[in-house]
Amino acid sequence: MKIETKIQEDRIAKMTVELEPETLERFKHQAARKISEENRIPGFRPGKAPFGIVRRMFGDDLLSKKAIDILLDEVYPKALDEAELIPSGPGSLEEIISTDPPTFSFLVPLLPEVILCDYHKIHKDYQLDGVTDEDIDRIIKNLQTNFSTAEPVDRAIKTGDLVSLKLKGTILKPDEGQNAEFIKDSPHQVIVGGGSDIDSDNWPFDGFSKKLIRLKAGEEKIFTYTYPKDFSSEKIAGKKVEFNVTIQSIKILNLPEVNDAFAQTLGDYANVEALRSSIQTRLKENQKQEYDKKYFMEILGVMVQQSTIRYPANVLKDEMNELMEQLESDLAEQKMDLETYLKVKNIDHEKYLEDEIKPAAKKRLERALVLNEFGLAEKISITKEEIEKSTLTTMEELKQDPDFMKIQQGSKLKNIETTVTMNTANRILNQRLMAHLIEITSANIIQEPPKKKKSLKTIKVTDEAETIQQQDTPKMKKSRSTKKVEEPQNNQTG
Repeated sequence: MKIETKIQEDRIAKMTVELEPETLERFKHQAARKISEENRIPGFRPGKAPFGIVRRMFGDDLLSKKAIDILLDEVYPKALDEAELIPSGPGSLEEIISTDPPTFSFLVPLLPEVILCDYHKIHKDYQLDGVTDEDIDRIIKNLQTNFSTAEPVDRAIKTGDLVSLKLKGTILKPDEGQNAEFIKDSPHQVIVGGGSDIDSDNWPFDGFSKKLIRLKAGEEKIFTYTYPKDFSSEKIAGKKVEFNVTIQSIKILNLPEVNDAFAQTLGDYANVEALRSSIQTRLKENQKQEYDKKYFMEILGVMVQQSTIRYPANVLKDEMNELMEQLESDLAEQKMDLETYLKVKNIDHEKYLEDEIKPAAKKRLERALVLNEFGLAEKISITKEEIEKSTLTTMEELKQDPDFMKIQQGSKLKNIETTVTMNTANRILNQRLMAHLIEITSANIIQEPPKKKKSLKTIKVTDEAETIQQQDTPKMKKSRSTKKVEEPQNNQTG
């Protein structure tokens, strides 16, 4: 077997394989036996008809086609081993160059290749804003609201009141085929002015509750609001919506006094100072987690831009398929199918794949590839013991849920344990990668003397925050198979 390989820029290897001249003839005899097994030939048991008879009955074309199919199944994996190629998906037969000697060219999609940028030269200032007294006061106000008592009042609505109402929202100029109903005529409750994070004043739009001030129980009000074009919900982005509000009841909230007794009712707090200290600690932890994620995403985005990333089309296609599967699963939980979803968005399937799924898949894939390569370069790893310990803790927490008792037997429990183990490993590894990358890029500030010519400068990162849904290393579907030959070709040379 003679093999020549040429790796293309798109991570597709062109592999040319030349076999011994007599190879095809040997495989024709195997093909003849297979044909005689699959077809009844009078006078012979299945698979026992002589080669010459099979050849006369079925012809050289079919024999050659069957022979090449069998040959490819045997030769292709051996050629991959000999050429030391690791495929990321099924290969394909590009051309039958010759049948004497048998010579074929294959296209083999390879695993992605990542050449990392010099990430040690990337720097972004790391600076948390800190937790203010106002932040702590806001949480305490939320707690006061949660533990407040509501007393009906016979007057017009004021800021701070708890108002029960019926709300209906209608899109005034819906798109063609779009349902004009935005909010069904349904009950709603709001604290006017946003008394807490739970009852904030940002739904159905910022400042909504202020529209209710001076209304009385039983009164109705109709008003419109035009949503910004970049609004998060595509259904109403840039649309004018008419809201119909009917006030049902108005209550004043009697907030408990913030004192040591109130603090003690909330947990193991000796006094208000202990409560405020605990709130401050939790806010700092949450702030750091959010800041670290934003910082990490920005740095990772720069690494993707500065690195060289190559992968064959099938790898991106696999990522797109995975995103589509996730979307369909999420839609199913909302009692909706993909066709209905696309109809609501007023977009056809192919356009949605090209305009939305493909860019998202590309971004997720490239970030995952770069992050994976970074982990390899920095020798970031986790131990089996770490995974087992964390998985055990998670499983023990799950077992406290009464509903979990129903599935503690059989394959369902095993599947849950497998999923928890995989998620645990990904979570621990991603946390470690994030912490290490932040440590490198926030600590190493490169200072170089000015040069007359081009000099290496620190790569500065903008403050544009981005989010991604997943940081798992992409799953490469290694395959040692090749697509079957559609038609035999008799391109003989030499």
